[in-house]
Formats: sequence, C-alpha cells, structure tokens
Amino acid sequence: MNQRIRVVAGMACLVACLTTVGGLPSAPLREAQARYQRAVKAARDEYRGLLLAARQAATEEGSAGAATRLDVEIERLSVAAQAEQGTIKYRDYLPEPERDWTVRYTNGYTRHYVFHGDGTVEYGGNRMEMIFRPESFVLDFDDGKLERWTPMADGGFHVDHYHPKGRYPEEPPTCMGVAREERRDESR
Repeated sequence: MNQRIRVVAGMACLVACLTTVGGLPSAPLREAQARYQRAVKAARDEYRGLLLAARQAATEEGSAGAATRLDVEIERLSVAAQAEQGTIKYRDYLPEPERDWTVRYTNGYTRHYVFHGDGTVEYGGNRMEMIFRPESFVLDFDDGKLERWTPMADGGFHVDHYHPKGRYPEEPPTCMGVAREERRDESR
C-alpha cells in the first residue's frame, strides 16, 4: 500500500500539468484528474486508518519502537497530503543554512549534520549536495549509502536510510530516523 501511495503521489504533478492541452482546458483530462484525486484520497485515508490502528496496538503492547516508527510514517503521510493539496511546499521546510541537525535512527544510531547555504550538507568531514525530489531531498554518500529527508509538519524531518543505496526507491529503507535541529552553543 505504501509503494502505491508513493507512485500515485508522484503522478499528481504530471496529472496537474496535463489538465490543459495547448492552453485550452480538456474536459476528459479534468475528469480523469478528479477520479485520480478521489482514488488517492481514498487510498491515503485507508492507509492512515490502518497506521493509526497499528499505532494504537503497538502502544497497548508497550512497543515504543514500533509506535515511534508508525508515528513517523503517519507524519510523512500527512506532509505528503498537505504538499499534494498545495497547503505546504517542502522547500519551505528546508533547513536553514549553517545549522546543525541530529538524526536519531530506529536502530539506535545518531548522526550529526551541518547544512550550508550553498545547498551542501556536511557529515563526518565530507560535503555532499542535496538532490531535490518533488517532496523531499536526497543525500548520496560516497560510501554506498543514501538518505531521503522528508519534512514533517513540526519542523523536523523523517529520514529514510538506504544501505546499499541501490535499494532506493523501490525497496523499503534499511532503517528510519527523525532529524531535529540542534541549537548551537553561541560561546563557540
């Protein structure tokens, strides 16, 4: 279901662009777009309902890790829906330049990043460019790993970590995390 929603959401921009032919509105295209949007909403609502039920079950079972992973997916779905509706633009959520960010992953690891104003990100002494996608950006590491950062409504980022990077985007991420801005010590 998750892959279906990603494919459907990725087509939204294309469908929106195709609603006119030669600058003139096309009734069949508008009708197809309306059917498409209803189908996307129905699939998203069904998926969200299943996620909420699974999160409730995980909470009742005392599985904090599973509940957190489900919260991240629920938040990602919410941001994708808002972006599709045009109520948010993911580029509005890009990290401010020269800011420190910490990612805490579901496997217990933590990484620290610095975002620079030139569109690069520093991690472990290496700089890489942000590769922009419709609702996220990707960091391609030299060591065979890749991360997709998707904004969350609370100002953080959901991070999908792929190792090896060839798994992206068809396969599930190796692990997930949440990125939060870290306040710099101004006395440095």
